[in-house]
Amino acid sequence: MISLPLAMGVFFGAFVIGRIVEEKAIRRLSTEQKGQLVEAFSGTRLLMLVPIAALAAAYVAIAQLQLDPTTVLAVQGAVLLGFVVVAEFLVRRRMGTLALPSDYLRLSGIGRSVKLAGLAFMLIGLQH
Repeated sequence: MISLPLAMGVFFGAFVIGRIVEEKAIRRLSTEQKGQLVEAFSGTRLLMLVPIAALAAAYVAIAQLQLDPTTVLAVQGAVLLGFVVVAEFLVRRRMGTLALPSDYLRLSGIGRSVKLAGLAFMLIGLQH
């Protein structure tokens, strides 16, 4: 059984480590490549708010149905993890079209993977 404080600690720790790795990756890009990256994902930021709003609306709807909190958490966790996996797929696909340096792609992938692992650990911890 994973305690909630441990799950949250691992999540936040993984997020910080993943972010540090991603920052190291960004340092490997030229100014032009950084601009290309920002331009490629400019429309994505707004689009990512839609699933988050949907999760919040689903939470309110589920709360009105007075379902078991464990069931609600499991459903929301699965939806959140699914959203993150789909978003990761879309990011990787778009980044593959940008002809960025392999060092950047490798470090960026490691950073995102560490953050994903932390999220999964936290979701597992919340189930117990």
